[in-house]
Amino acid sequence: MLVGDSGVGKTCLLVRFKDGAFLAGTFISTVGIDFRAWLTEIQEYAQHNVVLMLLGNKVDAAHEHVVKREDGEKLAKEYGLPFMETSAKTGLNVDLAFTAIAKELKQRSMKTPSEPRFQLHDYVKREGRGDSCCRT
Repeated sequence: MLVGDSGVGKTCLLVRFKDGAFLAGTFISTVGIDFRAWLTEIQEYAQHNVVLMLLGNKVDAAHEHVVKREDGEKLAKEYGLPFMETSAKTGLNVDLAFTAIAKELKQRSMKTPSEPRFQLHDYVKREGRGDSCCRT
């Protein structure tokens, strides 16, 4: 589930991941909710092993940056979450975000103590493509 304020690109991230395409234009509003409010609900009602990640989308659009990278990193650190910037428009880190969560879920379901534990934070840091929207 993707949550965030209205207009931050939740639908576009999903479409980019699913179809590899960017949907330009205006959309009917889907679920928009404040991150901190949602996090409180998750901590109160979700199972303890839920996988969370904080994404800063629209890194390609400097004029639309509502949250600075440093602020996103600070918030993620405060809540113990991995953080990365993404761009549904260019595709930057979109596959990585969904793949990292899938790998973490797979690791948790395997429960094989002999294998090294998958580290979501380390994977995101190692595989992330830096600050630029245009790196390949």
